[in-house]
Amino acid sequence: RTLQEQGLVPLLEPAVLSEGAHSIERAAEVQERVYVDVFRALAENGVFLEGCLLKPSMTTPGDDCPEAATAELVAAYSVRTLERTVPSAVPGVCFNSGTLSEEEASLCLDAMNRIERKGPWSVTFGFSSSLQATCAQTWGGDPDRAGAAQQALLARARANGEANLGKYAPGSQ
Repeated sequence: RTLQEQGLVPLLEPAVLSEGAHSIERAAEVQERVYVDVFRALAENGVFLEGCLLKPSMTTPGDDCPEAATAELVAAYSVRTLERTVPSAVPGVCFNSGTLSEEEASLCLDAMNRIERKGPWSVTFGFSSSLQATCAQTWGGDPDRAGAAQQALLARARANGEANLGKYAPGSQ
């Protein structure tokens, strides 16, 4: 609330780590408990939800889980977790890509935006590794690589813009 009183928009970033061998089901359980507690605390402190953005991780199995999850499964669990816990007053969800590669994150976001959702939130990315990893790697601090890095950034921005609309074609950017 203090941020809002100063004219700033709080980014709510509940940290649920992906370390471990837990299943996607367990990740969803933990995220749901954490988000319920976060929104309860916000309500108790008079935070204006319409003036906040949620910046969670996608619901994924643990990094060491032997069972890989498809983009569609990550999307289904991520959306279900939001629907079960995030008040409709929150205008937007800006996902962290976490340990997913740029392409994996774009595919998951695209799959989320293809799902018919109960909640009204815009579902997109925060400025994260899903946008900047290839750009930074291409640039590598070399001023002569700035143009190539800018093109890499533009390609990821296009990919994630298309994913935000549910219209991303894998590998197209």
